[in-house]
Amino acid sequence: MSIKMLRSLRFLYFSLLLLLFILASSSFAAGTWTRQLATAGAAYQSLFFVSSLEGYVANGALWKTTQSGTTWNSVSLGLATYLPLGVYYINSTLYTAGTDVPANGLIRSTTNGGTTWTQTTPGDIGYYGIWFADQNNAVVVGSEVRHTTNGGTTWTAIAPGIGTTYKVHSTSASNFWVCGDTGVANWNGTIWNTIAVTGSSTLRGIHAEDTNNVWVSGDDGTNGCVFKTADGGTSWTKITLNTTATLIDVWFINANEGWVVGNGGVIFHTTTGGLTTASWVEESSGTTSNLLAVYFTDASNGWATGTDGIYKYTDTATTTTTTTTNTTTTTIYNNNAAGPGYPAGKQYWNPDRDGDLPISFHSVTAQPATLMLVQIGPPYSSYKRNITVTIGYNKPSISAISDFGESYANGIYKMFVFGNAGNILARGLVTIYR
Repeated sequence: MSIKMLRSLRFLYFSLLLLLFILASSSFAAGTWTRQLATAGAAYQSLFFVSSLEGYVANGALWKTTQSGTTWNSVSLGLATYLPLGVYYINSTLYTAGTDVPANGLIRSTTNGGTTWTQTTPGDIGYYGIWFADQNNAVVVGSEVRHTTNGGTTWTAIAPGIGTTYKVHSTSASNFWVCGDTGVANWNGTIWNTIAVTGSSTLRGIHAEDTNNVWVSGDDGTNGCVFKTADGGTSWTKITLNTTATLIDVWFINANEGWVVGNGGVIFHTTTGGLTTASWVEESSGTTSNLLAVYFTDASNGWATGTDGIYKYTDTATTTTTTTTNTTTTTIYNNNAAGPGYPAGKQYWNPDRDGDLPISFHSVTAQPATLMLVQIGPPYSSYKRNITVTIGYNKPSISAISDFGESYANGIYKMFVFGNAGNILARGLVTIYR
């Protein structure tokens, strides 16, 4: 068999691998959800994570993990009649918001893990959520909305006229967003504005990317929907998802990737901006119980809470896999997963002015590899080149990628690096623009 024929067969082999991968998955992200903690008392209403390791959930009791949810421990409330439903942590202070039975809204904070608490009783029946933009500026939602600009010393009542309020999110002290039964409200640093969400029937969750780009979840009376504004609420785009369930909460980690959870245990995930029905892919939660909140610290670490427990997301695209070639075992971290001192979730951007493209991931053995690019969208160009993978964290792990992109068409490409055994060493997106 000639060398030319061998090269042709090798290219066909990698092309078939790439085709099978693309057909098997509509996006790069893939994950599974597993229950970490069954319900202990009432439904888990809200959650907040300080990091991928440390987090808190509230369900009329208060729970803390320092192990990504592998174990959860109760936090002493110091008040038997207090039922916290909202939780937030900032500057070494843990805040909760809820109800002091029989019917008093209460906000409490601790700086020593629950040994001692300070509290204020602003007013109404009770609160469902709390969010701080910084140590001084915060909003609580529930049977009423209250706003503090002095760290909780005083709370001003707000009357946005949107019924019971469920969620609050903020990107700064001058950009708070609140979701209620019949609309949303926004604090722009000067005044509160009440905003109608076109096409909505029920609204429950809200997530702000910045002052202009905001997501809201709920339904239109028939189907579960998410609603997106790109102009600060002046106009809204309704995206109808393939479910009749009301969508209770929404979370985005960047402009492209987000999750939404809802009644009946539904979870949908997008990695492409979420502006079309097809861009939202349903993930199995493993439960048919209602999911009430979702929170992600990054693309690989997320949690959802609901009426029957706490669920943890595992990104199977970034889990460690082991492949064996002859007698050599090679540990590969797919999708540029986190390694010692190296963060997960890297996206490979524009080549530099010389056309060089540094791509970093981890391989414990040097090996020949094949780089393939497939353009997303017309004219669907594809490119292949042989490369060499080197060893190491925190440095480019592919050599001989000089002049990359100089002869390639502008566009966004799906990128794959195949090892010499056909295994995927890395994958991501490459943007070529000159």
